[in-house]
Amino acid sequence: MKVSQADTINLLYKNYNDTINDLKNSIKIKKLAVDSLNSEILDLNIKKENYKTRYEERLKMPTKYQYHDDGWDFAQKLVLIGIIVLQFFTIKR
Repeated sequence: MKVSQADTINLLYKNYNDTINDLKNSIKIKKLAVDSLNSEILDLNIKKENYKTRYEERLKMPTKYQYHDDGWDFAQKLVLIGIIVLQFFTIKR
């Protein structure tokens, strides 16, 4: 083997080794990017489930009005019925 052939082989080996190291580094960087995206997706899924459960709980909650009182409503209806009956009896014939 000649010295020039050995130099060529060493140069090719160095180039190929550098290429392999660059590919390994790019794979590591891409793996880190994928891992970070997966963690973001996991966080978003957790948030989505939290909002979903809150929304479903809201749908199951009974509707309450601020001034809703069954006794008061019944009393109002009785008073209105009394006024209507009184008006019918006071109509001039």
